Amino acid sequence: MVLLLAGVSPSLQACDKGTAVPDPENNPGLVEDCKILLQIRDELDGNRSLNWDSGLAISDWVGVGFSESPSRVKNLWLSERNLTGKIPAELSKLTHLEFLHLEGNQLTGEIPEWLGQMTQLSWLLLEHNKLTGVIPTELGQLTLHRLTLGHNDLTGEIPVELSHMPWLAGLSVGGNKLTGEIPSELAQLSNLEFLYLDGNELTGEIPSELAQLSNLEFLYLDGNELTGKIPWQLGQLTELRHMSLAGNKLTGEIPSRLGQLSQLEFLYLDGNELTGKIPSELGRLSQLRVLFLGDNQLTGRIPSQLGRFSQLRWLYLHDNRLTGEIPVSLGQLSRLQNLALGGNELTGEIPSELGELSQLRGLVLGGNELTREVPMELGQLSQLNWLSLDHNRLTGEIPSELGQLSQLRWLSLDHNELTGEIPSELGQLSQLQWLSLDGNQLTSGIPAELGQLSQL
Repeated sequence: MVLLLAGVSPSLQACDKGTAVPDPENNPGLVEDCKILLQIRDELDGNRSLNWDSGLAISDWVGVGFSESPSRVKNLWLSERNLTGKIPAELSKLTHLEFLHLEGNQLTGEIPEWLGQMTQLSWLLLEHNKLTGVIPTELGQLTLHRLTLGHNDLTGEIPVELSHMPWLAGLSVGGNKLTGEIPSELAQLSNLEFLYLDGNELTGEIPSELAQLSNLEFLYLDGNELTGKIPWQLGQLTELRHMSLAGNKLTGEIPSRLGQLSQLEFLYLDGNELTGKIPSELGRLSQLRVLFLGDNQLTGRIPSQLGRFSQLRWLYLHDNRLTGEIPVSLGQLSRLQNLALGGNELTGEIPSELGELSQLRGLVLGGNELTREVPMELGQLSQLNWLSLDHNRLTGEIPSELGQLSQLRWLSLDHNELTGEIPSELGQLSQLQWLSLDGNQLTSGIPAELGQLSQL
């Protein structure tokens, strides 16, 4: 009764009894931190995922790290602990806290302004929660190295004050409902290595000033409503490895200067309104593994220089207005796994060299004006899951060699000018789930062997 009247619970008083905190008389700061953590536990841990208890040594408490001299709580790693409720104000009393990891929980409410007063914080990770409201401008008072607020329900604009953190190496606010323009002042973050602004409702143009971020490796601006041209200055980001500008309303041509990004591995420009030709300079990107240019309004031929991508796994140029023939040089992309050229105005024949792409899993050439026969060499693509050649002007017979594609699940040859019989060898495609041959000039009946396709 006396303890309750004094406003101190028995569990909190136990922090100075020698069990949770050894030698409490010489570690008064850690005793106070112990009491604060127990208060935090009672507010956040309704699901009892934390083992914090005064009867257990604090050194064994999950997710708690310490400094040595003085002995104080330095780190809280509480990711994916199913924590609920609002961010407790008691956290502000942990005056030595440097790392606060609360991502992947179910926290609600707004991001507290008082976090801006926790001057020792170096990492503040709050992404993948259910936080609402605006990003507090007070966070700009911190000397953070990492700030991740992505995948919440945050609204409002990106505060210019975030550019006041000179040591910031990582900023993630993607997957929210942020509006307004990208602040050009973010270019002042000279140590920035990753910038994730994707999946918001941002408008305006991409600031050319971002090219000043000389240490930037990851730039994700996709899934917004950005307009204007792609700044050619982005070609100066020589350390860039990933760049995604997909799913916006960008116009104009793809800057040839992007061919200078010698470290680039992933380039996503799909789902915009880009025009003009595909720059042949992109063929210089020797480290490129993924190139997505689909769903734009690109014209001209596919540059033969794209066949230089020795590391390329995915090449998506679909749903543009590309013309000319498919370059035979694409047959040199020995690591290619997916090739999508459908929905263009390509002419000529399908290069037999594509049969050398031994790692290919998806080949989509439908919706063009391709002619001549289906190359029997495509039967060599032993890893192929998806083959779409529909809505072209292909002639001749269906190669029986396609029956060798043991991994094939989708085969679409409809709306061509194919003749002859349906090869009985197609009955060997035990994984086949979709077969479309209509709109051709095929003769005879359906082979009985197709009745063996139990997945069809």
